[in-house]
Amino acid sequence: YITVRREPPHAMYHLRRDIEAHELVHPYLAGAAGIFNSWLGRMTFHGGGIVLEGRVWGVLGSTEAGKTTTLTQMYLLGVPVVTDDLLVLDGGDALTGPRCLDLRAPTWEHFASSLEDVEVMKVRDGERYRIPLPPMPIRLPFAGWVLLRDDTTVGMEKVRPADRFGVLIKEHLVAGVRHDLLLDVLSLPMWTLRRPRTWSQLPRAIHALRSTLAE
Repeated sequence: YITVRREPPHAMYHLRRDIEAHELVHPYLAGAAGIFNSWLGRMTFHGGGIVLEGRVWGVLGSTEAGKTTTLTQMYLLGVPVVTDDLLVLDGGDALTGPRCLDLRAPTWEHFASSLEDVEVMKVRDGERYRIPLPPMPIRLPFAGWVLLRDDTTVGMEKVRPADRFGVLIKEHLVAGVRHDLLLDVLSLPMWTLRRPRTWSQLPRAIHALRSTLAE
């Protein structure tokens, strides 16, 4: 567990074993970062982020919904990745997260041939493969949301404003979200990316995502 103190800012990790620096960066840092950012009046979500045409789109989905797979494919296509697992919004901007993507073994095996020139390290007791991400600006304007959902076909659908509230509350990291802040992001567009969870359909799903958000 973590003990956090607001003033002066302080976080103490109480762990059953020693951890290495790469584990602190991700995933251990997310819990404390979520709390401190909330105290600073920011919103924190369990999600990733990509940059298209200079603006950030948040990528949301349940555990093992394919967020990191989607982000890795975007990275290989030259699309900047803002964050993998912790999306922080400060006013109308998204803040850059830890510069890495952690892939499970099946995902790594699929992408390995495309990552031969990337210095990859094993992390989390050898269960994940970490891809380093290049530096990028600390903050960029935030555009809206993409929600990943399993389906038998590929397609993009707009999420109604009335349905966005439940999605964002579910993915918000810290209890007691300020509703005035939530109202600001509820007005932003949200799309559902429907796609089968098969490697053969991944390029088609990414094409649908990029072409729709570029409109």
